[in-house]
Amino acid sequence: MWAAVFAIYHHYFHGCAGVVAEHRQDLSFVVELPGLAPRAIGDLPSFLIADSTDPSDIFHSIFTTIRDLIESLDKERPRATVLVNTCQELEVGALAAMGAHDVLPVGPVLPSGDDEAGIFKQDGAEYMEWLDAQPASSVVYVSFGSLASMAREQLDDLLLGLEGSGRPYLCVIRKDVMAALGEAEAEVRGRLKNGVAVEWCDQVRVLWHAAVGCFSMNTQLDVRDWRVGVRAQVDGGGVLRAVEVRRCVEEVMGDSEAAAEVRQMAGKWKRMVAEATEKGGSSERNLMAFVDSARITV
Repeated sequence: MWAAVFAIYHHYFHGCAGVVAEHRQDLSFVVELPGLAPRAIGDLPSFLIADSTDPSDIFHSIFTTIRDLIESLDKERPRATVLVNTCQELEVGALAAMGAHDVLPVGPVLPSGDDEAGIFKQDGAEYMEWLDAQPASSVVYVSFGSLASMAREQLDDLLLGLEGSGRPYLCVIRKDVMAALGEAEAEVRGRLKNGVAVEWCDQVRVLWHAAVGCFSMNTQLDVRDWRVGVRAQVDGGGVLRAVEVRRCVEEVMGDSEAAAEVRQMAGKWKRMVAEATEKGGSSERNLMAFVDSARITV
């Protein structure tokens, strides 16, 4: 996980849960967590914002798993070393915000190049072949992850906005989401002219593909810290409208100075991450030091 996310988990379960619970209905309320930049409640992980005390809630198991993890780390004597999938150059501030834990950045973990290395079978021949046929840095990749739900109105506007952008796109719409909306896969695909919709994809392979030009990430890091993205604004009903989808795609993929800066910053961080994970880089040195210390302990 990112260091910033781990720091949020730590501080939530060490005195900040009450503030979040008190203001969970106001997603714009700014909360200050020790050592981290101020952020809106809406920028915190979803299962921390929701009332996850109900066992039937979709986020309950995740909430309890993270809570139990933090509690276990608190009991470790001597302190356990937590390996995080980031590099120190990316998250200097977040790494400094976790004095209560020994946190070691050893990533980001990059693809090995082995097509059989993934934990899922590689069954994405069609969408990978489609990506292979697209120009470099031209495709918009959209995925809402394995937990987020979506209203019919939101799906309609999302697809309308992506189509309206005029750019090729790969959109992941989970099978359970389509079923809940009463949509059939054929019906969804019948609306698409510029893009491809899939129920699942190998995200690492997709993000590593040269054709992908933009995708979604953690907004706070993406927009403010790394300056490689733009924040999409929802309307008063919480729906991301088509016109806003088109605006954001154009602001990242277009020919403006702002879009050029986003691509420049993305290239900068890509090079920095590659250097950190290469032999002699910061993450490689941290990992080797951890392995050496473990050998000594044993």
